[in-house]
Amino acid sequence: WDPVSSKEVEQALPPLGTAPGPDSFTPKDFRAVPSAVWACIFNIFMLCGRLPDYLLESRTTLIPKRDGACNPEDFRPITVSSVVVRCFHKAIANRMSRHIQLDPRQKAFRSLDGCSEGVFLLDFILGHARRNHRPVHLASLDVAKAFDSVSHAAILDVLRSFGVPDQMVEYIASVYAGSRTRLQGDGWQSHAIHPTCGVKQGDPLSPMIFNMVIDRLFTLFPRDTGVSVGDTVLNGM
Repeated sequence: WDPVSSKEVEQALPPLGTAPGPDSFTPKDFRAVPSAVWACIFNIFMLCGRLPDYLLESRTTLIPKRDGACNPEDFRPITVSSVVVRCFHKAIANRMSRHIQLDPRQKAFRSLDGCSEGVFLLDFILGHARRNHRPVHLASLDVAKAFDSVSHAAILDVLRSFGVPDQMVEYIASVYAGSRTRLQGDGWQSHAIHPTCGVKQGDPLSPMIFNMVIDRLFTLFPRDTGVSVGDTVLNGM
């Protein structure tokens, strides 16, 4: 696992319009420090295998989805972590996305337009079945609260199965073990809470980690079951 470079820091700089985390360190403050300095700091984090405790705390704001919201499901939680952590983890996520090969049927949280491609494939499959007078069966799997229900043990297991270096796995394990957030609403704030499952909200690493977990589902799908179009079998979108 090579050290983080200044270029990687520059490619992961937080947008100026984004909110600061609980440490009140703004994107403007972050950009005032040379990228080479941040690269050194990030590499110290990697060498130590952990973050300073104060960087492990996030802030979760509960946004009402409707008027008169009173039940937990009536609110949308928005979690914001430190700008420092967001940049560091964005640099790691960028690197992982270049080296980790996900199943091509995996469309979520990727640079391509997964929704458009899925709609196109579905339209093509239905049209192909009609033109050839062939029956076609589709199954849709909707996992409720999938992002919030992944076990931390499963996350670490998946990272190892993809060949993520042990040092990085241990670092991510320490982040999940020490992370905490404070819920806040209209003029109130809770004590620090330690989430025990789910990928971290508001963390640039989370989409990549979630995709790696979901990728395991695709390994369970038989490759030869699906709609045959020429030499290609379409069986996931």
